[in-house]
Amino acid sequence: MIDDGIQLIHSPLTQTCSADGHTLQIEIYRSAGSLWILEVVDERGTSTVWDEQFETDTAALAAAFLAIEEEGIHHFVTTAQREADEAERGLTQAARPRAPGATPDILAPLSDEELDALDSFLLDQDTDEGMTLDMLDGFLHALALGPETVLPSRWLPKVWDSASFFTRRNG
Repeated sequence: MIDDGIQLIHSPLTQTCSADGHTLQIEIYRSAGSLWILEVVDERGTSTVWDEQFETDTAALAAAFLAIEEEGIHHFVTTAQREADEAERGLTQAARPRAPGATPDILAPLSDEELDALDSFLLDQDTDEGMTLDMLDGFLHALALGPETVLPSRWLPKVWDSASFFTRRNG
């Protein structure tokens, strides 16, 4: 795991909420000096994260309770899981052709041509220690699946100098 120096502060208001046979975990957290983030996690591990951030953890908890009261606890379980399934399906579908000048779909997988161009680009870099496409693929998967968000400013330099990263972390 890459230590990007971010320490999360968890609110003491973090709690579980149960009703109608479902249990939700209400998570409220922030990094030092930032606003509070609200996340509701269902019993299957699927989470709903609010786009809005909150000045206080009390305001975040109130927003969670209001949403649960207005939409019902079952809504979080079914909607969050459906949206996660749709997002997963969207990521695994082949890239669709676009009209010339259309905005690219940033969530679409790279085409074979784009993968070939990326592979060539990585191989042409003036470094003996940079990542190959296979290494980059595994590295990005690990970052995406890791428990913490790692900013590109922390991980992108490792793409160009992977040997020092792997030596420092494993050696």
